[in-house]
Amino acid sequence: MEEQNMYSWVVVGASFAALLFGPSINYAVGVFYVALLNEFNEDITLTAWLGALFSCMFALTGPVASLIINVSDCRTCVVMSGAFMMIGFSTSFLVTNMKLLFITYALIAGLGTGLAQTGSSVILGYYFPKKAGLATGISCSGVGLVSGIGSTASRVLVGLALSDERIESATVYSSLHGIMAGFTLILPFLQTSPYLRILYGLILGLYTGGAWVLVTTLTLEILGVGDFAAGLGVGLFSCGTGYLIGPPIAGALLQASGYYHSVFIFAVAMFFAATLLGFLSTMTRRPLTGDTRLDMTSPISQGNTPSCGKKSFGATKENGRNSKSVL
Repeated sequence: MEEQNMYSWVVVGASFAALLFGPSINYAVGVFYVALLNEFNEDITLTAWLGALFSCMFALTGPVASLIINVSDCRTCVVMSGAFMMIGFSTSFLVTNMKLLFITYALIAGLGTGLAQTGSSVILGYYFPKKAGLATGISCSGVGLVSGIGSTASRVLVGLALSDERIESATVYSSLHGIMAGFTLILPFLQTSPYLRILYGLILGLYTGGAWVLVTTLTLEILGVGDFAAGLGVGLFSCGTGYLIGPPIAGALLQASGYYHSVFIFAVAMFFAATLLGFLSTMTRRPLTGDTRLDMTSPISQGNTPSCGKKSFGATKENGRNSKSVL
């Protein structure tokens, strides 16, 4: 787009609200877990899988949300998210068999959180194609308000840092995970005091919350606006896969070893792997050439209200030929 105007920041506010009242519900899974155990008296493992499936759907459904955005627009995607969450949670209130909750709660309501997550993130890339960091940080802080002070501060601070053109998203991404790997490695020494454990929780939020901002900005920087929706959907799908298989892997490690330390050692290995892959991405990434630069046209400058989709933004090659829609 051209220089950001007031409407662009209205979109940021709407994205903030959508994330606050949508995907942030995932952080209440632990509360739901206790309530479900008391209500249905089902197997602990089955109840845990119900929560795990719901909590990963906000990211696992990224490709579905990307498809809706590419076929229609971001607005349609977010409106559908509200409809799915309303239907899913309303019908979950009525069911008497917990197995039905895998459909109403985990799948239907979970799909709603996923559509909200992707739609609210992709739209920021269209309104802020060059400096999406600050806008994304403000928007993602809506989820951070639910998860804790450290996570909220991390999202805003990372967004502010990315507004400086000298700071690369991949470098920040790798650094955050590298620092978190170091703190997790010394976690056994922090168990001597409850205050040190609280400090670790604050650090965990402070150095991992901002990673969600970087998922958006890195995808936008690497793929550009034209493939942003599809790329973010795939990226979120990989995050959702980790959310789904991570807890069972941790449980298996705990059961095999009998020590929680083995689980945290595995977490350290994953943090270091993320750090290494992040730095490798800075070495192998090729800058966008003139043929792939995007000429964003704002319909606001023409007196129109944008629908934030394929009818609103045009992407053209530098020579002006082979025009195609962004969405």
